Amino acid sequence: MLTRNASLWILDHLQPDFILNGHDHVGCDVTHLQTLDGSTGQLNWTASDTEDAVGQQQHSRSSSEPLTVERSVREVTQRSMMAEYGGYSGLFEVRVDRSLQGPRGVPIATEETMEALGSAESAHGPALAFHYTPCAFYNDVSVWTVLVLDCIAVGLWAIYGLYWLIVRLQRQTTRLEEKQKLQ
Repeated sequence: MLTRNASLWILDHLQPDFILNGHDHVGCDVTHLQTLDGSTGQLNWTASDTEDAVGQQQHSRSSSEPLTVERSVREVTQRSMMAEYGGYSGLFEVRVDRSLQGPRGVPIATEETMEALGSAESAHGPALAFHYTPCAFYNDVSVWTVLVLDCIAVGLWAIYGLYWLIVRLQRQTTRLEEKQKLQ
């Protein structure tokens, strides 16, 4: 997760629908919820694990508390590709969600659609569904070991080939010189 100040600036100024970043740690999956306090009318951002955030959204809709979720933005920190963390990669997919659109791709701006999108701004453009799936890649130490050993082997064979070529050329030149002396 980014620092709190960086996250707040991105959420307030750039207003993304999804944040994907990378770092040299094991990674995290956080959902930022923008809640409106009904008693004060103040907007606040809170961050929690994505699994917990889904429960919070459902709780705030069913409870009698004056907090309502205005927007939700998922932030995924990709695990490092370094060997210490198992070497991870991820599949990130952005799809146009046809279920939230009418014929000819025109969005249906109903209350349910806006609630499903998580924000009123997204109802003006096509509804996008974001999916991120982390997947183990490989331990890159073994790959680099094989690559380096292959490079060393190719280098040694190249040196041996050059040595053989030089020796052969020297022998041929020596033979030609001897033949010329004999004639």
